[in-house]
Amino acid sequence: MIKEGGDAAPGSESFDDDNNNIWPGVGEIQFRPFVSNGTEKEPLSLNTPDPADEIHNARLISELIKQGGFELKDRNQLREKILIELRELLSAWAVEYIRRKRSETVSAAAACQIIPFGSFCLGVHTAESDIDVLCVTPKHISRNDFFSEIPQLLAGCEKVDRSTLLSVPDAFVPVIKFQYSGIDIDLSVARLAYSLLPENFSVADDEHLVELTDPKDVTCLNGPRVTIEILRRVPDVKQFRTLLRSVKLWARRHGIYSNMVGFPGGVAWAIMAAHVCQLYPKMNAWMLLEKFFFCYKAWAFSNPIQIAPLEDCRLPPHSHFQAYAHMAEWDPAKLAAVNRRPMSVITPTYPAANATYNSSKSTVAIIKQEVDSSFALIIKGSEGIGALFEQVKFFRLYKNFLEVQLIGYPAVMKSFCTYINSQLRKFIERLHYFSECGGPGSNFLELAHPCTDYFSPAAQDRPREWGEGQERGFFFIGLKFNDEVVKKMREEKKQVNLTAPTQDFLGGLDHFDGAEISIKVVKKKDIPEWARALANDSGRAAVKRSASAAEGDAGAGDADGSGKAAADGKRRLSGKRCDEYASRPQGLADE
Repeated sequence: MIKEGGDAAPGSESFDDDNNNIWPGVGEIQFRPFVSNGTEKEPLSLNTPDPADEIHNARLISELIKQGGFELKDRNQLREKILIELRELLSAWAVEYIRRKRSETVSAAAACQIIPFGSFCLGVHTAESDIDVLCVTPKHISRNDFFSEIPQLLAGCEKVDRSTLLSVPDAFVPVIKFQYSGIDIDLSVARLAYSLLPENFSVADDEHLVELTDPKDVTCLNGPRVTIEILRRVPDVKQFRTLLRSVKLWARRHGIYSNMVGFPGGVAWAIMAAHVCQLYPKMNAWMLLEKFFFCYKAWAFSNPIQIAPLEDCRLPPHSHFQAYAHMAEWDPAKLAAVNRRPMSVITPTYPAANATYNSSKSTVAIIKQEVDSSFALIIKGSEGIGALFEQVKFFRLYKNFLEVQLIGYPAVMKSFCTYINSQLRKFIERLHYFSECGGPGSNFLELAHPCTDYFSPAAQDRPREWGEGQERGFFFIGLKFNDEVVKKMREEKKQVNLTAPTQDFLGGLDHFDGAEISIKVVKKKDIPEWARALANDSGRAAVKRSASAAEGDAGAGDADGSGKAAADGKRRLSGKRCDEYASRPQGLADE
C-alpha cells in the first residue's frame, strides 16, 4: 500500500490534512510504478529529509493552514455526510426505478454506486471546493430518465437549494448542478453494461469499459478514473497531497489556474505534481515544492509530462467498437508538428488526453515567468514562504488591456458569461496569429494575458447611466508589446490596430437571445476603481462570480507608451439556448 506517514504541523489538529476520502467503488489505491517496455523509470534522487527540511516542511504546512489551504475537520465530515445521504437518495431511486420498469427487486448496492472524484477524492479540497460525483448504474437505467427524474427528486429535498438546481443533459459531460447543505455538487451518471452492478465494484477496473456502447458513459467514467490513477502513480500520497495543495494555492494566487482560458486546471496541476513526486520519491513536501519549481523552470513544455506509459492507457482488447470509434487519444506518433500544443500534460488512463490542450504561446510564457520568479524565492528558505502565496496584482502588470464587456438579462447571463470565457483562448490565438502573420509589424505582440477572474461591480459601484434590468460584467486581457517593433512602427507612422482579429473573433461567436459583447483597448489608468479593488484583494472570494454583463464602444490606448493600440468590436448575440454552456466538462475539470 502507499505510504501515508509524516508529521503534522503545529496547530493543525482542527484541520483535515490526513483524510483519505477513499469511497466504496474506488478500489484499492496501490502504488503503480512507471514501467515502459519492461523498464521502470529511475528517480532522479533518493534523498530523504534532514532535520532542517522537516522544519521547513512544518512551516509550509502552517502557512497553508493560515492561507486557507486546508478544510476544517467538521466541514470535511459534512461533505462525507452529504455523500452518504446522496448515495441513499439515489440508491433508493434506482431500486424503485428497476422495480417499476422491470418488475425486479434488487439491492441498493447492485442498483447504484456513487463515486466522488476531483479535489475531494485527491484529498486536497478547501472550503470553497465543490464535490464532483459520478453515479454509476446498471444498463437498464435510462440516461434520459435519470436527467428527467433526478432533478425533480432533488427539488423535493429540503437540503437542496432549488435556486441552484440546473440540469444540463446535452453538455459534453452531462451534469446536474446543485447546492446541498451549502456545498456545490456536480452530479453526472455512467451506465455500465451489466444488469446489476458487480460485487466489490471498482470504477478503475478497465474491464468495465469493454462492453460499453455509449461514448458519454466512457467520458463520464474518465473523471474518477483519472483521479484514482493519479493517486496510484505517486509513491507517498501524504507528501503528494501537501505538495498539490501548495501548487494549487500558488497557481490560484498567481492567476495561472484555469483550464478554460489556457492555463493548467486542477487535473493538469495534479499530474505535474505527481510527476515531481515520481522523480523524487523520498522527499517531503517542502523539498518537493522546491523541486517542482526547479524541474519546470528548465522544462520544455512542448515535451509531454507523463506519469503513466501509453501502453497502460490503451483500450482493453475486444472492446465494443461503437463506443470508441470516435474517441480521440493523444498519440505523439500521430501528431503532426503543426498540431502540437505549446504545453502537453497527459492524463494517465484511457483515453489518454492532453489536459493542457487549451494552452497558448502566451499562457505558457506566463507560467514560465511565474515558475522562474517563484524558484528564486523558494531557494531562499521557508522563513518568507508567505510571499510565495501572495496575490498577483494583475492590473499592475501591464500598461494596456483588452476589456471584454458583456451585457444581458439575468436569465441568460450565467450561460453567456461561461460561453465567452470558454472562447477567450481562441481570441488570444487570433491575436498572436495576426501579430505574426497579418499585422502591420512583425511579432509586435509578445503576450496576451487573460485574467482568470470575471468582474462584476457591486450595486453601489454601478454607474447611473447603465440603467436597470440588464446585468453587466467584464473580462480583461493584459497586453505586452515588443517595444522595439512598436517603436519602429511609430517611426513608419503605423498603428497597432487589433480591430481585424477582434471583429474576426466576434463574427465566429454563437448567438444568444438578449446578450451583447463589446471589446476595446483601455489603458491601465482607465481601469475602473472597483475592478482594481477586486483584483488587488488578497482573497479570490472577493471577485464577484455572479453572471452579469456590460456594454461599451471601441477605444484606443498607448502601446506600452510608444505607439497607439486600438480594437473595435461590438455585437448583439441572439438565438442560442442559454443552458448549453452552463457547465464545464468534468473529465478534465477545474476544481
